[in-house]
Amino acid sequence: MRFVSLIVSLILMASLSSNAQIKFESGYFITSQGEKINCLIKDKDWSYNPTEFIYKLNDTSEIKTADISAIAEFGVGSILKYRRFTINIDRSSELLGYMTDYYEPNFNKEQLFLKVLIEGKATLYQYESASLTRFFFSNDSVTDPQQLVYKIYYTSSNTTGENNTYKQQLLNNLKGSEVSEKDIDHCHYKKADLLKIFNTYNGDDQQLNIVYVPKKIKRDIFDITLRAGLDFSFLNLKNQYLGEVGMGSQTNFRMGIEAEYILPFNKNKWSIIFEPTFNQYNKTLVSTYGTTSIAYQGIEFPIGIRYYLFLNDRSKFFINAALGYTVRFNSNTEILSDTLGNANSNFNLILGLGYKYNNRFAIEARYDGAEDLISRDNYWYSQSNTFSFIIGYTIFKKP
Repeated sequence: MRFVSLIVSLILMASLSSNAQIKFESGYFITSQGEKINCLIKDKDWSYNPTEFIYKLNDTSEIKTADISAIAEFGVGSILKYRRFTINIDRSSELLGYMTDYYEPNFNKEQLFLKVLIEGKATLYQYESASLTRFFFSNDSVTDPQQLVYKIYYTSSNTTGENNTYKQQLLNNLKGSEVSEKDIDHCHYKKADLLKIFNTYNGDDQQLNIVYVPKKIKRDIFDITLRAGLDFSFLNLKNQYLGEVGMGSQTNFRMGIEAEYILPFNKNKWSIIFEPTFNQYNKTLVSTYGTTSIAYQGIEFPIGIRYYLFLNDRSKFFINAALGYTVRFNSNTEILSDTLGNANSNFNLILGLGYKYNNRFAIEARYDGAEDLISRDNYWYSQSNTFSFIIGYTIFKKP
């Protein structure tokens, strides 16, 4: 538990350090009263439509939070723009087991920030949450955004059907000399397809057709890192009749290779990691009751997630959480001169905190949770905890 407390404390320290060095972008917001205020906005590269945002009036002013109830619009240059509307939205699920069994959308009135994707004679908006994506449009005749309706539903024959009303809406409002019926018929309910239709309809004049393009973040897609370090293991053996046998601490070498996939959202802050690692343990304790010996070699296969806390362009902290499975071999367990056989292969929880410099060099403190090496025995069981110190060097980066 001391190691867990240490990891949690370091994580909190890293979070405070990172939050103190947040980068803000030049932007603006318009209040509900119509007042436009230039400011610096924390661009979170939102995966989902926000209900608030963080800003400050200048570099030295205090950080504040603006809520949807007070803000009619906010934006950052030509990168992003959000507008507040009270609109009808259909939140019908597309997940099996949660779909409705009727064709019509189920509209509810909500106050939302809609993301402006393209603005011109016709404007395309997007709303996205963890479970759905909806598109809205407006033009000269449709001043308040209307949802482009697409819905999957159960039919009476226990199959799924599609409500493609959005195609008729596009035909009624965007069909013209540049946008043909064939173009709309081939348009899927996807951002890229809809942007193409709206872009064609609005024309090439950049003053009459504004496309909001998120800033491209230079990122790696896939990294491979060699990692080596020391394991500080603590093992206690317990017997329901004889009590506890403490094996004390043991220091061993570890080495592994880490594959990391950086997820394409939230400005490179999230990744998936997989790190096969060789480890070992070998210790003997002799007492008046007999000899206790635990020896094994193993390969741990942890898979988990990593979150980065950026300090600047070259330095960043990271936090890991993973589930590992260790396959043990060349093992032998003898407790008080009683041979119990091989050590178990089992799962364990892993927590870690590290620091990476220049996207190449890394250090990490890691905690591997308790695992029982001899749970097959009716009388003895064990509790093993490992604290590790690891260094790494990235040998391959795919941009």
